[in-house]
Amino acid sequence: MSPLGIEELAWLPKESAAALDTRLTELRSKGAGILECIRYVRLNQGCSLAQAGDIVVNSRAWVDQKEAFLRHQQEMFEEFLDYNKDRFEAIHTTFTPDRTEVVVRMKSPDRPGEDTAGPGTPSNGTS
Repeated sequence: MSPLGIEELAWLPKESAAALDTRLTELRSKGAGILECIRYVRLNQGCSLAQAGDIVVNSRAWVDQKEAFLRHQQEMFEEFLDYNKDRFEAIHTTFTPDRTEVVVRMKSPDRPGEDTAGPGTPSNGTS
């Protein structure tokens, strides 16, 4: 399913929890990946990216991929941290009963062009 198709569906009225689970199963059966489903949920439910991710990985449609997806996310975050370790100003971790939030603040570049991003990092050097 194309990103545009996901967006068009997402702008339909907000789905109930039961209808949302059915919609995620339908999207997956039509070839949408987990990231497209997260995008759909974020737009349709008007929630944060983290909340949408939680909804999708805990849905009946994607529960079989939950561990692999979360492991992959962790690996990518660790790669980001390792690649940028000299560019961090601060890392703040907040633990709550239902999630762990990590906020990374990057140092300001000292010279023009110093904020050139590496693989997997936003071009402005922030996260």
